Amino acid sequence: MIRPVGLVTALVLALAPRGSAQQDSTGSFRRAVVHYGKWLPVAVAVVFTAMGAHEHDNAQREFDRLLALCRADIADCALGSDGRYLNPTAEQLYQASVIFDWAGGARVGVRVTF
Repeated sequence: MIRPVGLVTALVLALAPRGSAQQDSTGSFRRAVVHYGKWLPVAVAVVFTAMGAHEHDNAQREFDRLLALCRADIADCALGSDGRYLNPTAEQLYQASVIFDWAGGARVGVRVTF
């Protein structure tokens, strides 16, 4: 059997008004935005990391093709006086690898700003 004093105490505590810190205030929307809004930069960073990894893989694939071309015939990798490959295919592969790496690097720069 529950004592009447314990029952009355439990009833008083259950029906007591909330304290000011427990009240829903007009700042609850702002608090929710701050609480959940912090995940937006995290999601953006994750997406940019995945995209950067994808672009790096593309750059590595193009550079591997350039290496295969050079290993097959070293003359295909001769450089001109301006530093460009004389073989247009080799130059195209090199430029593609640089562009893919630059795109991945740009995403790293954006991630760092967060």
